[in-house]
Amino acid sequence: MTARKAAAPSVALAKRVDDRLEKLQGQIARLRTASKVQVIPAPAQLERALDARTLTDVAQLGELGYHPLDLTPEREAILSEPIDDAKVLILPSGAVYLPHVEYTRWFNRGFGRGAWTVVPAAKPTLTPIPNAKSRFLVTQVFVLFVHGKPIAQATGEGTYHENNAEQTHADVVEALNASALRRLAKRLGIGLELWDRAWGRTWQSKHAVRVKVRDKHGNESSQWRRKADPRLYGEQGGARDEEPSEQRDGQVEGATTRTRGAREPQATDDRTITKGTKEKPGQVERLWAIVKVAGRSKDELKGYLRIKLGIESTSDIKRRDYEQVITDIQRPGPMMLEAVETERREPGEEG
Repeated sequence: MTARKAAAPSVALAKRVDDRLEKLQGQIARLRTASKVQVIPAPAQLERALDARTLTDVAQLGELGYHPLDLTPEREAILSEPIDDAKVLILPSGAVYLPHVEYTRWFNRGFGRGAWTVVPAAKPTLTPIPNAKSRFLVTQVFVLFVHGKPIAQATGEGTYHENNAEQTHADVVEALNASALRRLAKRLGIGLELWDRAWGRTWQSKHAVRVKVRDKHGNESSQWRRKADPRLYGEQGGARDEEPSEQRDGQVEGATTRTRGAREPQATDDRTITKGTKEKPGQVERLWAIVKVAGRSKDELKGYLRIKLGIESTSDIKRRDYEQVITDIQRPGPMMLEAVETERREPGEEG
């Protein structure tokens, strides 16, 4: 009697296991007969496009040159506009140029915002600069796409300073993009005056002046600056600033030139720069106006002041350092002096 009662649960358990196995076998059979998921190959055209976005050491230009650039008469007129003399800047070496932000605005007006883009066509290349420790010339090929079609190519260049903690990877990438944008404009005939030596020299004679500058070691050099800009740090003469009777068109209030007879800052002047009011701006207000015109950010300026002068606020700038700060703000490229590569080209020779 006892043995029969013990065997009953075992039979029931075996039957449940058999039922479960039968159910699982049915599920397996159904899965085997079901259609499988297939990966459909991409069209050949799409495959080529995806492959082209994988950057290599060799520039991949795709169908560059096969697509004409069709422009309406209105857009053609925009892209053919002469350069505004007031927007042209000059390097200490005398080379004239437009900042890349002006080209961005020009392309937006001519092609339409979001209707154009600059795409890298190869990996960046680093080349050691002779006799320059830990400095490299960085180059990269870019292609300009307008309305989804490749229109022009150019090589952007910049300088990488290995020991400069303030120069990030993003800084180098931005320099390459900005350089390529200027050269792409040249390919399309936009702003060609800047590549004409005769035009550049005419602009220099009207809007710029060559001055003698003495550095902190007593060495003298000859440098260029715009007449509308403040005197360079250490400027010794050779230039005569115009005394504006009224604010120039397009110039931000507080960013006017130094008037005739104004005292130059002394090398030992430890007083902080002056702070004025909206009606009568001082040196602090003038500095921020120049920062705005130059397109600098507040964080960029604060980082510069912290590293170069060891201060946190513009109101702590000493008068002896003021003009050098202004000069660094208006220079193209990174504000850190170590990251500014002095150009030695003649006007119009870039690229």
